[in-house]
Amino acid sequence: GFLGVVCSDSDRACQIERIVPGGAAEAAGLIHLDVIVGIGDAEVRRFKDLQAAINQHLPGDEIEVRYLRGSQQVRTVSLRLRKLEEK
Repeated sequence: GFLGVVCSDSDRACQIERIVPGGAAEAAGLIHLDVIVGIGDAEVRRFKDLQAAINQHLPGDEIEVRYLRGSQQVRTVSLRLRKLEEK
């Protein structure tokens, strides 16, 4: 499946650097600088964790994304993954 984000490759956080226009993340309201902390039951600390979690799902699967925006509490959004070319 395809989420539609590019995150910083940091060991500390999976912070969104870019949202792919028309992707699932944009449709779900994720924005630049949100920090993804989980996908379903999987914890996300780095971009490679996010990629591994997304790779467990197929396009069309609905997943739950947990993220931080600013210093607020963890937020949750459900979204449907897309195909890479289906933006």
